[in-house]
Amino acid sequence: NSLQCFLEEEAHLRRWKPGTRSTNWGNAIGMARRAKIFGLENFDPMTDQFFKDARKTVQVEANRHEVHKPLCLTPAQVREVIEKVPLREMRIALVLATLVGARMSDVLQLEKEGLELMPHIAPDAMSLYFARGKVVDAIGPYTVGTKLGHYATFVQDVLKSPGPLFKKRSEKERDKFASQIV
Repeated sequence: NSLQCFLEEEAHLRRWKPGTRSTNWGNAIGMARRAKIFGLENFDPMTDQFFKDARKTVQVEANRHEVHKPLCLTPAQVREVIEKVPLREMRIALVLATLVGARMSDVLQLEKEGLELMPHIAPDAMSLYFARGKVVDAIGPYTVGTKLGHYATFVQDVLKSPGPLFKKRSEKERDKFASQIV
């Protein structure tokens, strides 16, 4: 019956978190503002009561939304966690994701040929070439340079070992593998 009722039902049915709720409501209000484009010539957002109610609700929801700061670990704590991970493949993924701040799903698609040590730059310098992944689909292949630091011997051993970095996985399998790490 109204924009506000529709959005409240959607929020309840889909169990939206406060941030999602206010964002989606804001998007809907933006669409309502452009209602003439969608063929509602008589709609006037400045005088429509349902639109005003929905806009007010969004403002209230946005003010209630609490920002949760993530727990930050020191580099030493991160190393300690990585060293305790039992599976070698998970350790490799964590080290590479930590070094370059990449998505786990992108890291799990790296190939050994995409990792290159660059001793002419620094003893522990390395470049990672991302050819596949979620971000790559949007912005194309890209290369990230990093220094290995405490992980240098581990990464060098990984590069010398036979076989691929990671076994081939479907997107669902990569998500499941990444969720085990977290």
